[in-house]
Amino acid sequence: MDVAPRIRPEYGPSLPELLRRRLSLRARRALGAAAVLIGLALAGWWLWAPEDGRYVHRSEPVFNVRLTERGGLHRVKAEPGEILRLEARRRGRVVQSFTVAPFELPASDVEPAAAMGLLAVARVRDELAPTFDAFTPTDEGKANINDALGYQVGFEAVRDGRTVLGRQALLLDPEGGGREGVVLTAIQEPRGPVRSVADVGAAGPLRVPYRSLRFGTKWP
Repeated sequence: MDVAPRIRPEYGPSLPELLRRRLSLRARRALGAAAVLIGLALAGWWLWAPEDGRYVHRSEPVFNVRLTERGGLHRVKAEPGEILRLEARRRGRVVQSFTVAPFELPASDVEPAAAMGLLAVARVRDELAPTFDAFTPTDEGKANINDALGYQVGFEAVRDGRTVLGRQALLLDPEGGGREGVVLTAIQEPRGPVRSVADVGAAGPLRVPYRSLRFGTKWP
């Protein structure tokens, strides 16, 4: 037979005893019902909260990237020339987007690292800039994401009368012969933790797909 442990007199009554003395039967029942409801709510959140997953592209260029629904991000139909597109909308307008597209360095005698820098700047200037108003490059330099080496360009622009911040990075596939890879483009309106171009891909929901891309089908 279980025997409840005795409380030494100097410690006074136990917490359950104090609660029984101070709370009426109706109050205790109300607290019990509230505890049950809270437990059900937590269980429902755990079961139905959106989970992060992975997108795996098994044809060339082979890569995988972590997906997330944080910030309202959803996978949508990729546009021509793209492999993957994620978007978040607010009042019908795109406020965040992340895309992955393939690229291949043209044949030349220039070292891949140098050629990639030239191509990254040319792509931003000739293909990306014309799609915005008041497009202004802010920085450029090497981009290392996981095991991939690349080159990135940051920018500010205006789209539909609103300021957006963005970053485009070219990453070479270590197994792709040194001349093939992917282009990551992250664009978002300044909001929350994202206040400058330096925050794009480093903070907020876009950090998840941007920083998680790995070539191949495996991940840690």
